Amino acid sequence: MTLSLREKVGQLIQVQVPGKDLTPEVADFFRRHAIGGAIFFRDNVDTPAQVAQYVARLQALAPAGLPLLLGVDQEGGAVTVLQRDAAPAPAPMALGALGEPALAGQAAVIIARDLREAGFNLVYAPVADVNLNPRNPIIGERSFGSDPHQVAAFVAAQVGGFQAEGVAACAKHFPGHGDTEVDSHLNLPTVSHPRARLEEAELVPFRAAIAAGAAALMTAHITYPALDAGGLPATLSRPILTGLLRERLGFTGLCITDSMTMHAIARYTGSTAAAAMAIAAGADMVLACGTLEQARRMWEGVYAAAESGRIPRARLDEAVTRVAVAKAKWARQTTGQGWRPRSAAARAADHAAAWELAARAVTVIRDDAHLLPLALNPGARLAIVAPELAEPPQLLGAARPLAHLTAAAREFGLTVDPVAVGLAPDAAEIAAAVQAAGQATAVLLCTCARGPLPPAQKALAEALLAMGTPVAVAAIWGPYHVYDLPAAPTFLCTYGTQEPALHALVAVLTGRRRPEGRLPGPRP
Repeated sequence: MTLSLREKVGQLIQVQVPGKDLTPEVADFFRRHAIGGAIFFRDNVDTPAQVAQYVARLQALAPAGLPLLLGVDQEGGAVTVLQRDAAPAPAPMALGALGEPALAGQAAVIIARDLREAGFNLVYAPVADVNLNPRNPIIGERSFGSDPHQVAAFVAAQVGGFQAEGVAACAKHFPGHGDTEVDSHLNLPTVSHPRARLEEAELVPFRAAIAAGAAALMTAHITYPALDAGGLPATLSRPILTGLLRERLGFTGLCITDSMTMHAIARYTGSTAAAAMAIAAGADMVLACGTLEQARRMWEGVYAAAESGRIPRARLDEAVTRVAVAKAKWARQTTGQGWRPRSAAARAADHAAAWELAARAVTVIRDDAHLLPLALNPGARLAIVAPELAEPPQLLGAARPLAHLTAAAREFGLTVDPVAVGLAPDAAEIAAAVQAAGQATAVLLCTCARGPLPPAQKALAEALLAMGTPVAVAAIWGPYHVYDLPAAPTFLCTYGTQEPALHALVAVLTGRRRPEGRLPGPRP
């Protein structure tokens, strides 16, 4: 197939689409620029039928023989885009807590079935980062754990699960985002470990992903001085993307950048210049999140660099060929399918299997006070202090955790005092929560954040622990708040705010379920 320069450049761009249906503006943009793919976010998603219709209409715009690569962040847990009617797949660390890579593969199969039904052919997962830093503000429960070889086994299992169902897996964030204390959405992190340490830790799961046949890898917007002395982030680094990834690790699949509008790139290099730099360094597709205008500028930046020779023609053609090969293998499998819902029985079976995985992962990190199971006699009251968020943060995963917990406790016959708090309670809110909880026989306090425990939530926890009433603390998002609350004698975690995990948390508290999870990281 002979492509013009305009078409070649377009094939290297994945665009964030707006809205819940195809507009004339989007259709014109895809045709005019010969765009090669798209990424969907929660703002694009309503029902399965709506998503499938949008996807099918986008696919109809693709040049003959070059169907679109259509991707979505569906890692499980908090990072899920398809939620309505999709199976509640647990977070990667919840799967790591179960200790069985085969279960991670099962979760990937379930996720992939939901994606294929909607017409997606690419998933930006599994997360291959080794979460070596409990203070990491962006990875946390998105990682399978802190042991490189365990993470590698889970990554390989998920690559196999996704791809067995016809969805291309994109392992991320190469060469590793697990040991940072900076969120690359906000700033440019640095991983300063020597090369030997990177080989022994960060790179181990990526080697496993490559050996498992991962269709794609996603780059990290992080500098690694031991890998590139010039100080460029991996996304823009030829020593990393070509020297390490291609020549040393032997990866022949598709190399996709993380979003080029993230501040780690946009604030330092600018998205337009960086798009061309990434392709020249060895990336094959640029993830152009943001507005269509931002995507247009990135397209123009790559076009100008290719036309002038700053992106050598051989490098351009190499990238286009890799995109075409990936499309031939993966995109054609979903093209033109439209919405074909599974049978009610098949959907229910996948939903039940995902629910059970999330429920089994609930972990008791410590119970020094021997509080569990809670001995609540008739007439006893359980205060549940937890967030009740009508509009959760983008990466929280599920709204209304307090409502789920309260419903589960009442289902089990408990008398419940629900106490709603914000993610950053002020002094008055803390005092009101302590007063309300002080009337109860026992308290369940749920902390909710990824990375370190926010100071306001810590102040609330310390005030409740000082009352003298038995308190069980549960981290219902990131698991590492146990480090911030050494005085909490009973501490559990769920790895996410999805309903099955919260339901199981109450079941564990009351002795109706045996906790099976083990924290897949350093224990306090």
